[in-house]
Amino acid sequence: MMMLPSRTVGGVRTEGWRVPSAEKWPQWPERPAGARAFVPSERPWKRRVAGGCVGALGCGLALLLVPVALIAWIALNRLWVPGAPGDALVLTNAELAGAWKDDQGGRLVLAGDGTFSASSACGDYLDGESDASSGFGLASTKTGRGTWDQWESGLPREDSPHVWEIHLEFGSGHMSAEYEVSGTTKAPMLWTYIGDPDDGKRCILTKVTSR
Repeated sequence: MMMLPSRTVGGVRTEGWRVPSAEKWPQWPERPAGARAFVPSERPWKRRVAGGCVGALGCGLALLLVPVALIAWIALNRLWVPGAPGDALVLTNAELAGAWKDDQGGRLVLAGDGTFSASSACGDYLDGESDASSGFGLASTKTGRGTWDQWESGLPREDSPHVWEIHLEFGSGHMSAEYEVSGTTKAPMLWTYIGDPDDGKRCILTKVTSR
């Protein structure tokens, strides 16, 4: 212990105080070289504001903009609908005859005698008895046999006044499907929308070429 001398402060004499020696005080470890001293932020509220909204008005605007952006995104997706995969094409029955396949492995074989066979081929099928169709209670693939023909569509496209369709009639007589012909003579395609055209779901069959 160390004794401090007596002093007179403001006319009052103080007795000497006993102060622990320096050896008795706890020793703090020295800061490593290069380490930065901790300095508390003068404005901690800035960190809270940076990660969230500012005030009731800011939060209200954020909550309002989220559904508006979502509605706009849905509207843009509905407005952009993929069209025909190629230009309208006119082929003879002999050129149409052969095997066609879709990207899921389905096959459609058009025979030169006007008959066809389908094996899980995609399409926009219509059941004439129940009025069900693909995308509305009916599957978009079908296996079966029947007859086929082509005729000019009564609904020409903007890019071509002549759109030819392939019409399939299954053996049952009440199941049918139609495809438009497009592409080029070297890479022809049969295609159709499945269900509601606004949904943008398409079935595309490409001609299987012999090598």
